[in-house]
Amino acid sequence: ETIEKELVNTTMLTGDGIEESIKSVEQVLEIASYTQALGAYLANLDDSSRDQAFDYLSRLQKENNDLLENVILINLQGKAAITDTSITSDMDFSDRDYIKRALQGQVSISDVITSKLSGRPVIGIAYPLRYSDRVVGALVGTIEFSQIYKKAAEIKVGETGYCFMINSTGLVIYHPVADKILKENLGETTNEELKALVAKMKNGETGQ
Repeated sequence: ETIEKELVNTTMLTGDGIEESIKSVEQVLEIASYTQALGAYLANLDDSSRDQAFDYLSRLQKENNDLLENVILINLQGKAAITDTSITSDMDFSDRDYIKRALQGQVSISDVITSKLSGRPVIGIAYPLRYSDRVVGALVGTIEFSQIYKKAAEIKVGETGYCFMINSTGLVIYHPVADKILKENLGETTNEELKALVAKMKNGETGQ
């Protein structure tokens, strides 16, 4: 019972941590999305605006490095125009659903995904950028997921047990064995007992 209570408490703390991190980054990106230099560069692609946009993104990440892993300026084609570390970039983000939604004018949040810049698990948040009352691109901030799952990583169950986290599809988003993260889906396991437990987790239920 003590272990179960500890797990429930950890789950709540981790959930609160995710929500708090997302809200904090949303606030930073919302304010940043009104910066004229960002929209101006995507609309006009002139060197002066590019330099201003790069300086702003670099400063934004440094001032919020406890929250933001990277900050990225995305054009209407879904490609990175500028990142906080590179003034020239053409990395393609057009396959990301949350980017597509932002380019359609919606604030959008990803599930836990693999960062195309760092290769680490992140949550991405995208704000549409407007210039002259039209969407010209998106401003993206990524949260390194390791900053969020620290509480779960500290929990030990008995002598050899551990915590892991899955998303709504059963995909592993945290596991002490790093090779399993974002690669193994426990909803597809052949272990019937584990499959039943995962089904409960996906439905928001507790179990053991």
